[in-house]
Amino acid sequence: MAAGKALLHFHWADYLVFSAVLVTSGVIGLYAAVRHRRATARQLLTGNKKLHVLPVTLSLAVSFISAVTILGVPTEAYFNSAEYWLVGISYVPAQLLTCLFFMPVFYSLELTSAYQYLEVRFNRTVRLMGSVTFTVEMGGIKAVVWTDALQAVVIVASMLTLITQGTVSVGGWPAVMQAARRGARFTWELDLDPDPFVRHTLWTLVVGGCLMSLSLYAANQAMLQRYLSVQSLAKARLTILLHLPVSEFFLALSMLTGLVMFAYYEGCDPLLQGKISKADQMVPLFVMQTLSFFPGLPGLFVACVYSAALSTVSSGVNSLAAVTLEDFVKPVLEKRQQGRPSERLMSIITVVSALLYGLLTIGLAYLAGVVGSTILQIVLSIFGMVGGPLLGVFVVGLFCPCVNSWGAGVGLVCSLATSLWVGIGAILTRQRTVSSLPPLNTLACHVADNVTNVTWSGLRELTTVYSVATDNVTSATPLSLRFRTSVVLVQQEAGLRPTHRSKCSAKETNQTMTEEMDTHM
Repeated sequence: MAAGKALLHFHWADYLVFSAVLVTSGVIGLYAAVRHRRATARQLLTGNKKLHVLPVTLSLAVSFISAVTILGVPTEAYFNSAEYWLVGISYVPAQLLTCLFFMPVFYSLELTSAYQYLEVRFNRTVRLMGSVTFTVEMGGIKAVVWTDALQAVVIVASMLTLITQGTVSVGGWPAVMQAARRGARFTWELDLDPDPFVRHTLWTLVVGGCLMSLSLYAANQAMLQRYLSVQSLAKARLTILLHLPVSEFFLALSMLTGLVMFAYYEGCDPLLQGKISKADQMVPLFVMQTLSFFPGLPGLFVACVYSAALSTVSSGVNSLAAVTLEDFVKPVLEKRQQGRPSERLMSIITVVSALLYGLLTIGLAYLAGVVGSTILQIVLSIFGMVGGPLLGVFVVGLFCPCVNSWGAGVGLVCSLATSLWVGIGAILTRQRTVSSLPPLNTLACHVADNVTNVTWSGLRELTTVYSVATDNVTSATPLSLRFRTSVVLVQQEAGLRPTHRSKCSAKETNQTMTEEMDTHM
């Protein structure tokens, strides 16, 4: 369905809703900072093990529901089908393995930094290598957890609103599914192709996704701090088991948003039209064209994106502060002072380091705006490239008692070198994986169907159908093929400009789409 007329700018009510959400999040952090201003560093970082299961569960869910997820996963479903939902299957074994094997060890040792385990198991050198590879706002972990709980509510409310209004706009849920099937964006048939060059298959999404999820849940500082913030190991396990359906729910919301968006723009792709210049602008455009008629709702969704970003940033800043204190600053102070430094000094160091990391994050945000959408691929690639090697060190530490510190250190270096070579090579050679979906088109667009007050530059009407597979793709060479692999196996490319390789010719696609639209119009 072609998009109708809409005013693509904020109403005063949108600014009001957006500001209210941000102010509320700030008040929670400020309240926690004032109330716990005399707290020790351990209390700031672990909440003194007095946090409740429900808010910690929600915090776990939204810690990695970043703006990349909200903007990127629906875009992935729009351009490359909803087959990405199979990655949700990988959550089950990853979280069960974490509960059974990893969590009891971390909880019994009462660690503040996940990388303290590497020193206990191997030596301090391996610990520092893990900390550097990984490298709270002022209220500490309590503020982070309760703010995350609020942001989870905002994210769910805004995404449900967008899905509901978008579904109504296209004529109901049956219309959404019919459009998804016509465009091959939804099917119950699983792709069992073992070829790692195919973008999404059962094997790459489930097996590769399991390793990716396990690195998140079992070897990640942000997750560990939440496990240690509840009162007992049983409650920590309950937290992660409750987190499983919550994370599946968030994934389902993102995929449904992508399917509704595909039905809304079927036959009138805004990227081909030139209404947007990047694939990751799809969701913001969809929000403004469907929700701008209801003042306040676009502001709620923008608050949703900011909430997702804030939850991720607050978790990361708090975790970085913990690693900085426990792995770098505290050992130096203990060596110089010939004893344990005061709790007051460690609390100040924790707050100051969190503040510095927050300022660094702001600077990187401005840098991302200058660089463009490529920064999303770079950031997610870095996460994938370092997550696997770190997980490997923890796995051999737990399950391979014969491995010594030299083996762990050399293995970590070699793993990092290999993953960095593949990941950076994929970025530099601009490789794209194979897709077999019908190309997008603009056959249903009308010249008179303009959108006023468009804030994106370069608005132009295009009425040709073409496959995006030839856009910005370098010719394959024996070396470049080494870098072309499934996005889940090497990196998660959410929100990137997609490519398609159509099974049918452009002429056949034109004829088929024209006949279908004549039937439905």
